[in-house]
Amino acid sequence: MTAVQSASNLHFGPEVGRRKRKRSQFSVLEPWLIRAQAIASDLDRMSHHQFLPGRVNRGDARELGGTIDGESVTALITSPPYPNEKDYSRATRLESVLLGFARSVDDLRFAKKAMVRSNTKGLYRDDDDDKWVSSVDELQELP
Repeated sequence: MTAVQSASNLHFGPEVGRRKRKRSQFSVLEPWLIRAQAIASDLDRMSHHQFLPGRVNRGDARELGGTIDGESVTALITSPPYPNEKDYSRATRLESVLLGFARSVDDLRFAKKAMVRSNTKGLYRDDDDDKWVSSVDELQELP
């Protein structure tokens, strides 16, 4: 998000939009370093606290079942999507290209189709996301 917020002509509202004027010759590295230093400072300030043992699992939440013991989760911190009709793939498109995660439009489309989506505009004919909740009785009871 640093590149998008600090060096592009994009802005965020309910959807991603463009400013009237493009910013010219703006450093992407400097704002990123400022944010990284703030995170490091936050971690340093917290280093004296006693925490319960923890583990970070990075990946698709739909595929983490085999890596987590059934009764071991006390807290879960997630990143979007939130059910708000926001197309998160649009917000991360520029950074995906700058960081080398996507090198073509096809790469961006592939990533978008693989995401857990909150936007009804991002539904696809071959989606099978319903299988992930088919055994959750509480969800099956919803009208």
